[in-house]
Amino acid sequence: GQFLDGFVSCNRNFRRDRKEKRPSWCLSCPKCLFVHLALAPYLPCEVLNGIFGRNPLCDKSLLQGYRALMNVEGVTRPFECVGDPGEVAAAFEALLGRKETRSWAVVKHYEEHWRNQMASTEASSRDTPSEEHCVPARFQGALDAVHRP
Repeated sequence: GQFLDGFVSCNRNFRRDRKEKRPSWCLSCPKCLFVHLALAPYLPCEVLNGIFGRNPLCDKSLLQGYRALMNVEGVTRPFECVGDPGEVAAAFEALLGRKETRSWAVVKHYEEHWRNQMASTEASSRDTPSEEHCVPARFQGALDAVHRP
């Protein structure tokens, strides 16, 4: 938890105003949308807002960006380091399972419009760790703690 407010993975970060004291999240590029979405199922809302400053999953003006991440409705997936559509769907499915996140505007839109376009077996299988991995044994306990059945 001590490093959550100290990282930024925004691809537009280095093109922003140099007068800013520290790098920040633009919350509109594909990388910001994906990183936020990937963390959202696992962090309390107040921690998530502390990292990003606001919640893009409550902003319907960003639907086009999420369409691209899911590669649905004729919007092409971005050529950036983001998860694949199955991983994006798995994150949305996890958010639907949490009372405090299922009412967010983009999560509701996923449920009403995109869910039926995604293969549910693909989405659910992505959220289960594989037995084949290269995780060093000393980190296996941390992985198991995050993915307890």
